[in-house]
Amino acid sequence: MTQYRILDDYDALTSNCTTLSLHAAQLVMAHLDDNHDKFGDMRGLNLFERGAAMAKGRPDGTFMPGDLKAELDDIHGAGAPRVQTYKAQ
Repeated sequence: MTQYRILDDYDALTSNCTTLSLHAAQLVMAHLDDNHDKFGDMRGLNLFERGAAMAKGRPDGTFMPGDLKAELDDIHGAGAPRVQTYKAQ
């Protein structure tokens, strides 16, 4: 089995699932994350976690999944339509 390793080690602020996804998505949506100041509210972090992120040096881009979702909702409308599929019996 082939295994791949990301270039940078995991880091909660700069190299996490959200930042890696953004880097890949920006190859086809270059404008994505241009408004990180508008959507960078650090959704999902409590007061102490936000303080720790600020003390370490908040990254320039989006790093929280909730912030990315808010930006995507703003770009494409609030959420995708729900589709239910039923299997014929």
